[in-house]
Amino acid sequence: MIEIIAILLTGIGLGRLLRSSQVVRKFASGMTVTVWVLILALGFSVGSNPYIMSHLPSLGFESLIVGAFATGGSIVAVSMIKKHISKKDTDER
Repeated sequence: MIEIIAILLTGIGLGRLLRSSQVVRKFASGMTVTVWVLILALGFSVGSNPYIMSHLPSLGFESLIVGAFATGGSIVAVSMIKKHISKKDTDER
């Protein structure tokens, strides 16, 4: 996991250093195609795995629950932060 984070941070650093160069702009179009190919490969991998396919209904339900709680938690957090920020704005005026 540390290696993945290090590679990600290295990419971010290089992107910031080279953001105005033509090389980065040429990579951008290739990255979109690469992401689509990776999504296709992931779908192929999931579809060819009999264990995942046989347990898809329960996995889907669990994913729905986790997604709903994550979305709900994010909405609650944003509303609390928004109230805190708007409270500071009215106090400063």
